Amino acid sequence: MRKTSKSIRISSRYVGDQHVIPTTASDVRVGKEALGSSIDGAAPSVQVAQRVMGQEALSQGVSKGSQNFQQTPPSVPTTPDAQKAESGRPCTAISAFSPGLTVVAIRDKCPVQYVRWALELSALEGGTELGIPFPTDQRLLSLYSGNDREVEQARYLAGFGTSTGSVGFHSFRVVGSSRRFNWCGPEGRHVLLDAVREDGGWVTVHQETSGPITSSAAEGLLRISSGAREAGVRVMFFLVCSETACGLEELCDEYVEVTSCEPDIGWKAAFLIDCVGISHLDIFDIGKAMCSVGLASGALYRKYDPFISKNLDTRLMWVLRGQGETYEEIAKIFQVNKTSVLRRLRSLPPPRSIQMEEGWLARHLEWRGAISGDPGAGD
Repeated sequence: MRKTSKSIRISSRYVGDQHVIPTTASDVRVGKEALGSSIDGAAPSVQVAQRVMGQEALSQGVSKGSQNFQQTPPSVPTTPDAQKAESGRPCTAISAFSPGLTVVAIRDKCPVQYVRWALELSALEGGTELGIPFPTDQRLLSLYSGNDREVEQARYLAGFGTSTGSVGFHSFRVVGSSRRFNWCGPEGRHVLLDAVREDGGWVTVHQETSGPITSSAAEGLLRISSGAREAGVRVMFFLVCSETACGLEELCDEYVEVTSCEPDIGWKAAFLIDCVGISHLDIFDIGKAMCSVGLASGALYRKYDPFISKNLDTRLMWVLRGQGETYEEIAKIFQVNKTSVLRRLRSLPPPRSIQMEEGWLARHLEWRGAISGDPGAGD
């Protein structure tokens, strides 16, 4: 008996800074999707939350960097990483993501929905925030497994997100009936590679795993990589995994690792995005970036900063050192000993002078005490 799965395809597009949500039945393509010779089925109707972002919401407080696409939500205080050492850093010496498989390994219980949203938006923009440029193809298909709610949530995030420039065509599709759909298995590969050959551009999927990578999963990733290269298409595979999942860089064409960071004050979440393939360029602030996600004026914002430290206190100590404060003065401010400050700053990039908003340190110390009840917490 052939297994039946459902496929719901919903397309959206961007015009300028607006993410245009389909508003008529003809705009929402819901129907039977051909998923190959072994999978077929008719798609049920789907109700999708719809909204068009207005220019007013996007024009308030958006700080647009040149090539770095840095954004700062209105009325949200910035912290050290919100300042670039250099603006518009060129990436001409680094080639763009090539056709094939890019594995994004998400660890440390990072918020998967924000990681996927941020990187998909960068792919649609053709961004250069990670050091490795995204190609300017600007077409992306997001595949989800499970029920209609999976697409609705992703679509909601995309509709309320902000962009810093022209953004390409973004479509969504649901396949299978289980959230644990195995994209590395025979059926999953069949669906994924059919989508790769059909849509072109970028195709993204998400899967969770625990423990070491099995031989069958490794074989599946290698086959996906080969199929994507053959079709000249880029697949971004978001894999939520533990530290025991090793050797992933040997199973793909590009390997990116994402780990959680302590967010700046006023931001919802933050995570380090590490492009392992160019790790030797860390000294130039290339290949490692901290992405922060925040909500303001009813819209999602993101900003990319050169990575300094996962710990907020350590980042602020680094800023104070760049402003000329001594180790003793920094230790007194954070009520820790001098040795602790030296230990934290020893392995960080050389401090540099960064302009901060007036009262930034007082706000941080007030927030820090209110959260922990101990000014020296986090040492």
